[in-house]
Amino acid sequence: MNGTKKNVLSKEQIMRCEFSRRSAGWPLKINYKHMKTLCSFLLCILNVCISQGLLGQFKSGEQISIEETYEGDLYVAGGKVTISAPINGDLVTAGGDIFVYDSIQQDLIIAGGNILVEGAIGDDIRCAGGSVDIEGNVENDVLVFGGDVTIDRDAIVSGNLLVFGGKTRVLGDVRGSAKVMAGDVDISGDIGKDLEVTSGQFSLIGNVYGSAFIGSDELFIDPKARIAGNLDYWTDGPLDPMEEIVGGSITFDESLRPKGDGFDWRWGGAVFFILSVGYILAAFLVVLSLHLLFGKQFLAATTSWRTDIAKSFGYGMAYLLGTPILIVILLAIIIGIPIGLFLLSLYIFSLVFGIPIASLLFVNYFNESQDRKWNKGTVVIMALVTVVIIRFVILIPFVGWLIGLVIMAAAFGAFIESWVKARKELAKG
Repeated sequence: MNGTKKNVLSKEQIMRCEFSRRSAGWPLKINYKHMKTLCSFLLCILNVCISQGLLGQFKSGEQISIEETYEGDLYVAGGKVTISAPINGDLVTAGGDIFVYDSIQQDLIIAGGNILVEGAIGDDIRCAGGSVDIEGNVENDVLVFGGDVTIDRDAIVSGNLLVFGGKTRVLGDVRGSAKVMAGDVDISGDIGKDLEVTSGQFSLIGNVYGSAFIGSDELFIDPKARIAGNLDYWTDGPLDPMEEIVGGSITFDESLRPKGDGFDWRWGGAVFFILSVGYILAAFLVVLSLHLLFGKQFLAATTSWRTDIAKSFGYGMAYLLGTPILIVILLAIIIGIPIGLFLLSLYIFSLVFGIPIASLLFVNYFNESQDRKWNKGTVVIMALVTVVIIRFVILIPFVGWLIGLVIMAAAFGAFIESWVKARKELAKG
């Protein structure tokens, strides 16, 4: 079945789909020679934003309803969150049931049990939920983790689409590329560029104006569907003749077989959601315990950020990079093995729960610098919301990872600097 076929779609049709959006994936090159300068710049921005109150407004409660236009970024956490008015900035929200009925001018970062997005989104969507339904237009990329994910028939995603889900339906159009890893995948909308799918069951009814790379146990392509480029596929069953559907070559590719012996992709989104909820619950326990047991130490560490945040970052990077070397040296010495194992356990804990620790420190810093006078319960809730926000940010390739590194280094460094100052004061006394 290999070989090049004549294009089924006309050249005019293909040209119409050469959208001006960015190409597949998120290509980004980082000059590591300037990483130190970039990290210092990010820390300065963080410091200025906090001190000047530019990070937007926090709202929390059992039921939160936004019914008036909001200027700036908004952070919301609640059992039920309803957005019924435009947000002229970013919206970051977490809750049980979340309904976004009006427009968001910039990014939407959202995590919840049941999520409905009807309003238009001016930039990206980054979302995790049990049930996710996107009905409004999105001007840029969409990243979704969910058990049941639907891109509605009237929705248009102008950028790229990346979905990890249990059951995924793409009924609307995606003008960029689409990559889906899920149990059941149905695509009846048009994909402007390339399509990549790994699934248990897959059906294509719409058009793909680039190439398609499909790995699915069960594969169905409607006779009315069209693929302008090549079709590389793997399936466990027979495939009907595709010559009249595919404009380029047709190749059976064993490497596209879904990975994982016996793994059922139908549970992929559910597994991710359960793991995410588990992490958030564990983060809640960590935040609550640390705040109750070491509240004074967190307040003391915020002083380091107020005086010299760049110095805190330096201490933190020394900890993150130097501790593994110290552990290896200790484990190589017989008498150092117990200490090495203890440090290894502590280091692993700090990496796993570095974001909750940094979030609690950040909220304490914000509370003190802005004189919010939050009680302990509010501090814990806001720290948990911050955990969710940072977890979504670090999903962004390269830039998100860099931001996560900067945040953890600054947090760990603040504690180290605080401890060093306390030791010096004790020595003087």
